[in-house]
Amino acid sequence: MCLLLLILTSLCLCLSEQSSAAPPTVEQVSSALDVAVMAAKNGLPRLSLEALQKSLGKGPPTVSTIPPDTKIVYQGARVNTSIPVPKLPLEAIRDRIPDTVFGLSAFWKQSAEAEDVYLALRDVVLPPGRRTEAFLYSLPMKVSRLQPNRMPPTESVAQTLVFWAQQADLVNDLHQHLEERNLKNSPEGILLVLLIALEVRDRAAIDEHSAHLLQLLKGGTNRRTAEMVAFVGMNFQREGHFPKVAAELLHQAGLTIAGLDLLEPEEDSPARAVLLAAARSRFALGQRSEAVELLKQYLTVKVEGKYSTSSPGLDSQKLEAVGRELYRRGMVSEAREVLGQVNADAFERRYRAQGLIGQGTSSATPRTVNPPATMPATLRPVEDVVSRQSVASEIWFCSLDTETHESKLLFTLPDFQNAASLAVSPDGSQIAFDATFPGEAMTSDSQIFIASLDGTTIRSMGRGTMPSWSPQGKRLVCSRYSPSKGVWIARAEGGDAQLLDESGWSAQWSPDGCMIAYTRLKEGRSDLVVYDIVEDEFFNVFDPERNPFQQIFGNFSWSPDSTQVAFKATMAPAGTNNAEFQIATVHVFGAARPFVAYQQQGYFTAAVEWTLSGRRIMCSPSLPSHGTERLHFLETDRLADPIYVQGQETDRRNTGASWLPDGKTLVYMSRPVKK
Repeated sequence: MCLLLLILTSLCLCLSEQSSAAPPTVEQVSSALDVAVMAAKNGLPRLSLEALQKSLGKGPPTVSTIPPDTKIVYQGARVNTSIPVPKLPLEAIRDRIPDTVFGLSAFWKQSAEAEDVYLALRDVVLPPGRRTEAFLYSLPMKVSRLQPNRMPPTESVAQTLVFWAQQADLVNDLHQHLEERNLKNSPEGILLVLLIALEVRDRAAIDEHSAHLLQLLKGGTNRRTAEMVAFVGMNFQREGHFPKVAAELLHQAGLTIAGLDLLEPEEDSPARAVLLAAARSRFALGQRSEAVELLKQYLTVKVEGKYSTSSPGLDSQKLEAVGRELYRRGMVSEAREVLGQVNADAFERRYRAQGLIGQGTSSATPRTVNPPATMPATLRPVEDVVSRQSVASEIWFCSLDTETHESKLLFTLPDFQNAASLAVSPDGSQIAFDATFPGEAMTSDSQIFIASLDGTTIRSMGRGTMPSWSPQGKRLVCSRYSPSKGVWIARAEGGDAQLLDESGWSAQWSPDGCMIAYTRLKEGRSDLVVYDIVEDEFFNVFDPERNPFQQIFGNFSWSPDSTQVAFKATMAPAGTNNAEFQIATVHVFGAARPFVAYQQQGYFTAAVEWTLSGRRIMCSPSLPSHGTERLHFLETDRLADPIYVQGQETDRRNTGASWLPDGKTLVYMSRPVKK
């Protein structure tokens, strides 16, 4: 500890000796990041924050004192071009800064005061001595090669700053701080202003700053700033209140990134995804001519391939995407103009055969209804529990610290005969679940309830089952029998719902917010379907020849990186006695066969939950050693025996676990054992 203090003191003295206006060198920032990580891991959050402030409080590094490693590797008599060229020091530190801040943020959540973190990050993003600049420190957008038209997520220190402003209840302070700075000529600063203005719903600021940002962007900008413009545009689009602003930001970002790719094509560039998102936003506003021009631009985008910047296969993919966008909207004449006669003839023959020409709207067009009236319910908070024996017949909601193996009773449900499908909200303050009252059918009569974690409030969202939160916590996806059977999306505060797919059931929202997975019954067999929200498309995870399962059950779980789904399934038809059931995982992109993590003869609870590390799956098998359902871990890389979760309630049926944001605390349901 003393050594750490000495190192930090030396670093601070070194940084303070700089000229008051001079930014630090790459080496100074790299050393400061090392110290920040070391301090956080040793339980010194203030020193960790101070290291960041000292090193980046004057802006990002602009020089390096160590020459780059330019060693050339030969293979025989030729240069081995298969080995990537090492990044220059300035390029490497540009990625290391946000990566380190994201990692440290997890430490700060456990040990730092939210206001201290907010103030430190504010000095990093908005250096005190550089009042006309802002530094977002974003990571590059990288699209999936399997889905190049899907808008990729990105992260920035600016986003982390907004998060900590919310945690410290200082969003308005940040908004005021931004307004007081002279950021009128800084695209990065205006982007941060827009993120905060969206958070506080300042329509005047949004209109003013978005218009000014668009003027600045027409003069050109760098790739990462353009990608952040696209990211902010998608934020506006998802919020739904400012569709015109979203369309304009996406439009300009798409043109900028595509222009940069014409000069220097970049592998995994998001240009195609951004242009397609921009075109769809223009279509949504009824601006068809603008959307068509964007689709034309989309076709000109250079794609970095393995050996060249173009290939027949890649060009075919682009034509397919444009044809689909135009023909499904009935825009036949525009499609013939953009695609050319030969391509248009081929598309029209195929699309007519599939009944898609002139369809006009996507199959995901929502229908809005109000939820039906429901019965009231009550909770019994833990402080009202006289003894555990007195509530032994009730359903319990418990938390379990998986590090200390301590289980705590949160509250009980005195009114219900059954409850399931527990899902903790992204901020960890609420729990959604489905439940039925005595005498009700377990599925068709289920209601979705949202309760506070402390057991003080509960409210009903109406009939439904298997709720799953969006990553922002503002919406839920669920399944309903009425007013129409299918998968629905509803606002978390209630009031309306939208039908997504009347043939779907048991949906789960992906952690990145871009996809919803659910099951669809076809010819007696369950298909696993994914609705890509960004692409506005549906696709089956399994090829018809590669789906080994007859039934895929609900309450499945997405992996933390939104690439895999874990689920319970069986190869036996419905109604088969004593069938073998399995817990399996499958990649949603690609045709890989599922990996079976566990199998057991006889029925057991369907709910599974991925750990936040992505290395294990939680499930509740009924094993002979316990005689009823208990929480167990499964390995995700090999078929092995379940690992009992220590600390859970004994002599009860424990199921339906969901993680709190800290990644180590479970919330689960505990029921009395059936007699």
